[in-house]
Amino acid sequence: MALNALRRKKHHELELSRIDGTLAKLEAQRGALEDAGTNAEVLNVLAESSKTLKKANMDLDIDKVNDLMDDIGEQMADSAEMNEAISRNAGGETVDEDELMDELRELEKSAATSKPRKVAVAVEVSEEMEVDELPEVPTGPVTRSKKAQVKKQDTMAELEAWAAAN
Repeated sequence: MALNALRRKKHHELELSRIDGTLAKLEAQRGALEDAGTNAEVLNVLAESSKTLKKANMDLDIDKVNDLMDDIGEQMADSAEMNEAISRNAGGETVDEDELMDELRELEKSAATSKPRKVAVAVEVSEEMEVDELPEVPTGPVTRSKKAQVKKQDTMAELEAWAAAN
């Protein structure tokens, strides 16, 4: 009887081992199928993206883009030229650059040779105030007065109203 029980036990252990092996193979197969499905989805997305990009770029041509950018550059240069013409002195008075440079050199020479001027500055100093005495640094958070907070809120409300109106 004990021998039969041991045989059944060994038989069940072998069967359990085969079932475990089968389950492991099935789980591996399921993982491979999931990976294949994911890969197929990624490939489809990449293919669709490629088609969409081709369709979007079909109407674009690098020569057209370059021509457009050249045209924009020309228009901006024309605009800058017009702005310069508009802002030019209407009286026709022009300043000679050479004269300006000569004048600048003369000013630099006179500044280098002249002594620095002394300028008197009146400073009012209180006898109670000493330079070494500075206010204490706050140890806690700095808070605004109630009046300042209300003023800030009013200003923000005005700005919001203005922004909503515009």
